[in-house]
Amino acid sequence: EPNLGSTDFALEQITLFPNPTAGMLTVVSPKTPITQITVMDIRGRTVQTHNGNQANTVNLSLENLENTVYFIKVQTQKGSLTKRVIKK
Repeated sequence: EPNLGSTDFALEQITLFPNPTAGMLTVVSPKTPITQITVMDIRGRTVQTHNGNQANTVNLSLENLENTVYFIKVQTQKGSLTKRVIKK
């Protein structure tokens, strides 16, 4: 498909920082607006969901979560990407 490359490129640009985090996490998607962010634990259970409000930058608080590994699923207009984050 012709737009496959551009879609992948848009998703590859998504960054999460700081990682590891003590609580606050910033998700940046410079090429495509964020529609939703889902925070999942190591077992795949959803522990938080956040509306992206079509923004390119979303700040999340993981302060109320235990210190462990989480998977952050970033859904955008061009698809979704899941990244691993360590809360410590």
